[in-house]
Amino acid sequence: MPPDDAPARDTGLAAPSPWRIPRFRWFAAGNTINNVGEGIYDIALPLLVYGQTGSVVVMGIVAALTPGTLLLGPALGALADKGGAGRLLVVGLVVQLAAAVVLSTLVSTHHLGLGPFLALAVVLQVAGAVYRVGWMTGVPEMFPESPVRARGSLSSLFIATTIVGPLLVAVLLPLVGYSGLLWINCLTFVAPLLVQASGIRPAPRPWQSGVKGIVLDGMRVGFATLRGDARLRRLTVLMLPFDFVESAAVPALALYHLRDTLQVSASAVATLFAVMNVAALVGSLAVSERRVFDPVRVVSIITVASALALVGASVPVVAVVVAALTILMLLSGAAGSAQSMMVVHFVPQEVFGRSSGVLRLIHGVPAVLGPLAVAALVPWLGTTAVFVILALMAVTSAAAMLLARPSSKNPSQGREPTSHEVDRA
Repeated sequence: MPPDDAPARDTGLAAPSPWRIPRFRWFAAGNTINNVGEGIYDIALPLLVYGQTGSVVVMGIVAALTPGTLLLGPALGALADKGGAGRLLVVGLVVQLAAAVVLSTLVSTHHLGLGPFLALAVVLQVAGAVYRVGWMTGVPEMFPESPVRARGSLSSLFIATTIVGPLLVAVLLPLVGYSGLLWINCLTFVAPLLVQASGIRPAPRPWQSGVKGIVLDGMRVGFATLRGDARLRRLTVLMLPFDFVESAAVPALALYHLRDTLQVSASAVATLFAVMNVAALVGSLAVSERRVFDPVRVVSIITVASALALVGASVPVVAVVVAALTILMLLSGAAGSAQSMMVVHFVPQEVFGRSSGVLRLIHGVPAVLGPLAVAALVPWLGTTAVFVILALMAVTSAAAMLLARPSSKNPSQGREPTSHEVDRA
């Protein structure tokens, strides 16, 4: 159990705003600048792949890399608990910067083949996952006054950068090309490194001896936490179909549908994604900035509304597709904040890294399968038919959600297993 003099855990009820904390504002600034680069990279890369290959299969593989890093959750979460989140922050940023420089150099000199490209993309995504796990698991330690709201606010800031990134791509692509955009992404790694150097990071702690069985131990502890809280377990399971259909629909299928089926230009696609990401920001803020966090209500709305959105996305009309995808992006923003806040809301600090790692793994499996399913089905069925299939899956999930109806009588009181209960699992 935490010591008696430890700061009280934020339950999500009437928590103070993290924006009143100066060190949070500096950390958020560095993190946001880095995320702007990620927003540029996430749009420029698939557009570059489409321009070079025209292949939805390669696009699907590239799209699966980001959620694929969620499968590393148990290992990275265990490392965060064992050696401290600060180590992961710095290592992730340095490796990302090095890989991004190599990728940008090869694109600029036109010496980038498909094999090296995929290898560098994997390194970038894995290093990015190391960095993200570092700061995500470090939030309760860095900002104990309001950890749930701090985590939700950082999630909302990330969504905001997904608006800025595509807009920059739309404006700068005709001027600097793909290589210029990738070099801009390189520069954005400097800001969070400066923040870390200033001392705004999780406190260093000695490395706990022994690494044998670290992944298995992390999974054991993480699944024990899920067994100890029925509501966290139920809400996690109910979110899995949305993880699949959302990752399949956005961005790989949506981008290919707009570019290939509906013949929308690359700059226009980037602009449309920026507009749709505004909705994602609204959805994220609607969850993260509420003083009372009710995960049951949030999950219910997300699950039911996504079915309607995907039905609209299957209509082969640009205006209808954009409207439907905008709703889906709003739900995606809400889901991102809800999932990140639920971890802090329900999970004890002493097992936070390992438990959050297992949850990342659980959400990562359907998130990886979504883009891969798109890569397999679109060449046979076309984008419109795949949207219909995703809509049918979402309808089934919504029906299950309505039948389940988990209790929301007191959303702030989740049962938290103690460290002794976890160790006995």
